[in-house]
Amino acid sequence: MDQSGRETITLVAAYGVYAAALQWLGYPGLSIELLPALAGYALAYFVFGRVLFYFSLILARSWSRPSG
Repeated sequence: MDQSGRETITLVAAYGVYAAALQWLGYPGLSIELLPALAGYALAYFVFGRVLFYFSLILARSWSRPSG
């Protein structure tokens, strides 16, 4: 998986967390009440990005090993 694929998956997954937070908050509009949803988006983006990065490193390492 290349960098752009990881970033796309991370962006979509983090947006899912953001949309769920907006649904849970009842879509407060542009106000201070939007802050938890934005914080959830930022945290989810970071976490999903790190998880996918390390997962791709593990896969690359396992594919480069000689079999047998």
